[in-house]
Amino acid sequence: MTREIADKGERKRQRFVLAQLKHHGDWNPDPNSTVQFLRTIASVSSLAVGFDQKAVEPKETELAKFPFCT
Repeated sequence: MTREIADKGERKRQRFVLAQLKHHGDWNPDPNSTVQFLRTIASVSSLAVGFDQKAVEPKETELAKFPFCT
């Protein structure tokens, strides 16, 4: 038998969010590839994956919020 022990202060699991850096030119040529990439991450890992793409301006304050950016 397995027991799960948790205290009240346990943090809820955060979702993996993929950010995409906006730049001059065609910065999002194939939006479907991002969804396919996130599906793969969800199927081969234990990460809770958020399937919404975040477009991020190349500012330090914006980039700091997202540990994974393409």
